[in-house]
Amino acid sequence: MDKEDRFRQSTWLEFLYQRFTLALDLLDENGVMLVSINDEQRALLELMLDEAMPGMKLGCFVWRTRKGGYDSGNFSKDHDFVLAYRKPKFEFHGTEKIAMTTPTQTKIVEGTGPMIHSSNQRPTNNGRTPSIS
Repeated sequence: MDKEDRFRQSTWLEFLYQRFTLALDLLDENGVMLVSINDEQRALLELMLDEAMPGMKLGCFVWRTRKGGYDSGNFSKDHDFVLAYRKPKFEFHGTEKIAMTTPTQTKIVEGTGPMIHSSNQRPTNNGRTPSIS
C-alpha cells in the first residue's frame, strides 16, 4: 500500500474489521481473543474492535517487548499493548505475577487477583511482562 495514500488507515481498519467480525463468529462461547499492537496504531484498533465486538472488551495490558532504557527523554518505547476481548462465558483462572523490586534485586511473587484487568483499573505489576501460570 502506498504511504502517500490518504485512505491507507481506513483501508487497513476495514480489512481488519471484516476479519474480526468473522473471527467473532468462530470464537467459542468461553473464548477470548488477545490482540497485540504497538502504540502507533493502538487507539484506532481499539476503537474498531469496540465496534466489531460491542460489550466484549475485557481490558488491556502492557507487554514489555525488550529490556532497555528510555528512547526519548522520559518515555519508554519498549512495550506493546495486548487488547483482550471475550465471549460471555470466558473465565480467567490464573493469578497475577507481581514484581517486587528492592534496591538489590527484583523477584516475581504470586498475586491473589486475576491478571487481566478491566480498562478502568491500573495493573499492579509495575508494567513488567505478565506471565500466566
